[in-house]
Amino acid sequence: TDKQTLANNILSGTVAPAATILAPGMPGYQANNSGIPYDKNKAQSLLQSVYPDLTTVPPITFSYPSPALSQAEAIFLEHMWRDALGIPVMMRAVEPTAYNDELTKNQVQFGFIQWNADFADPYDVLGQYLLSNAPNNVGQWSNSSFDQLVQAAEKTSGNARLALYQDAESLAIQDVAWLPLDHQEMAAIIPAALHGVSVNGDGLYFGDWSQVYLT
Repeated sequence: TDKQTLANNILSGTVAPAATILAPGMPGYQANNSGIPYDKNKAQSLLQSVYPDLTTVPPITFSYPSPALSQAEAIFLEHMWRDALGIPVMMRAVEPTAYNDELTKNQVQFGFIQWNADFADPYDVLGQYLLSNAPNNVGQWSNSSFDQLVQAAEKTSGNARLALYQDAESLAIQDVAWLPLDHQEMAAIIPAALHGVSVNGDGLYFGDWSQVYLT
C-alpha cells in the first residue's frame, strides 16, 4: 500500500502516512519505526508463494463505511492493489450503521475503520482493539506474545510500561494486525490579534473562554 502517494496526491497532504498504529503525540509513539515499507516486488513474491497461479486467488472484497473514504481514495486503493498484486479487489461502500453491524458479526472480509483516541494512552487502541479477548477486536487477530506484552505493561509504570507497549505495537505492525494508512493532521490560521486559542490533537482548542480575546 503506497501510503505516501495516497497522502500527498489523493488526500492533498491533509494526513501523514502512517508507519505505526499509535499516532504522533500519543505516549509511546515510535517516530523511528518505519513500519512495513511499500515494496511491490516483495508483495508479488509473497502472494505467489501461496498462489503461484494468480487466477486461483479467491475473490477479495474490500468493504468500507461510505462516508469514510472518498470516491477518489477508493479508486486509488483499488487501482494500486491491482497494479501491485495483479489481482482484482472488489470495492464495496456500505451505509455506516449496516457496516458497523457487519463488523460486530464478523462479516467483513477486508475492511476499513477510523480510530480516534478516547484518552492519551497506548492501551486505548492496543489493549482495547488488539488483545485476543478485546470486544473491539473485530479483525479477530490473536497473538499470545502480544497479549503477554500488553498484560505485562499493565502491571508496570513509567518508561518501562511504554517500552513494553512499543514492543507490542511493533509485533502487531509486522504481523499486520492492522495496516495503518494515515494519521490525520490538523492546521489552522489564527490571526495574531486572537488570543487564548490553540490547536491540539482534537482540533481548535479554546479552553477557558474568559481568556479568549482580541487585541
